[in-house]
Order: sequence, then structure tokens, then C-alpha cells
Amino acid sequence: MRRLLWLGTTLLLLVAGCAPAGQDHLAAVPSATLPAGPGEPALIYTAVLRRYLTSPQDNSNLDFATVFVLDHTDGGAADPMRATAATAGPASAPIAAADQREIAAALADIAPVRFVGSRDQVIVSADGCDVVRDHGVLLLLGPPMANEGSVRVGINGYVACLGATWLTYVVTHQPDGWQVTGTTGDFAVA
Repeated sequence: MRRLLWLGTTLLLLVAGCAPAGQDHLAAVPSATLPAGPGEPALIYTAVLRRYLTSPQDNSNLDFATVFVLDHTDGGAADPMRATAATAGPASAPIAAADQREIAAALADIAPVRFVGSRDQVIVSADGCDVVRDHGVLLLLGPPMANEGSVRVGINGYVACLGATWLTYVVTHQPDGWQVTGTTGDFAVA
């Protein structure tokens, strides 16, 4: 009986240790923990968006001419199992208007960036498939989450019903600013 109890406890601990990596112990970064200076969230998001938009290996070769970004963060941005990004999930917060302007200006060399309040503003139906209008991509960002000396930011990119990606970036503060240094956790493509 003791052996069965030990085996059951061991299996329970092993299964509990298989929770999605990097999600259960992350906490939103309070602004006080970010390096001093105005616009730090904008600098983090600019680094994340620049990496995503210019890295075919990250954005799964999504084709776009216009970039739409939801005007709020969502803690479930990198979770492909969510039915839709239409409703705010955990750790949802607005992206400040000043940060939106800074991000759009910093990424103007890549594509026009427009912030929108909801998916419904940019999604249209084409032959039974939801697509982003104006040959665009719709991006949903997660809030910056502190983790062992870095910040993690989830992102979801959506072009059409069979054109979407979900991943989480690791971002660190370098001498020349915030830089994406890699990814963590799952990477999903539809």
C-alpha cells in the first residue's frame, strides 16, 4: 500500500511539473521595476514588434502591408488554445496613447502601424475565411512579464484563418536599449 501511495504521489508531482513552461510563475512588470525613464513599455513593445515583423522564422512568413495592433495587452496573447482574442483575458491593460504614437513612429520604416480597439474593426470575411482588411496583419501583445533578469512578452499575429502565429519573446535591457534575445515556451502556427 505504501508503494502505491508513493507511486501515486510521484506521478502527481511529475504531472504537476509538466505545466506550460514559463506561464505559471510570471508576473506583470510593475512600472517601478522597469529601468527609469518615460516610455519604457513603448521601447519594449517596439523591440518585440520589430523582431516579429522582420523575422520570417518568427512570423511564419505572414504576408502583410499594414500592421494593426490591438490597443491593449492580453496575458493570453501567446496562447493558441484561446478561441479568439476578441475578449480581454488575464492581465489585460490599455497601451497608453503616447506609447502607441512612439511605437508607430519607430516602426514606420517597416509598415504603417495602426492601433485598433478590437478585432472587429479590421476583420472581414472572404470566401468563408476571416481575414485582416487592407492586406494587413493583426497583432495582440501580452503585458511585459518579469522573469529572471529579463522580460517576456507574448504575441499573436493573425492574417487569415490559416495564417496565424503565437509565441513568447524574451527581451533584455542591453546598453543600447531593449533587445529581443530569443523565444521561450511553445510556438504555434495555424
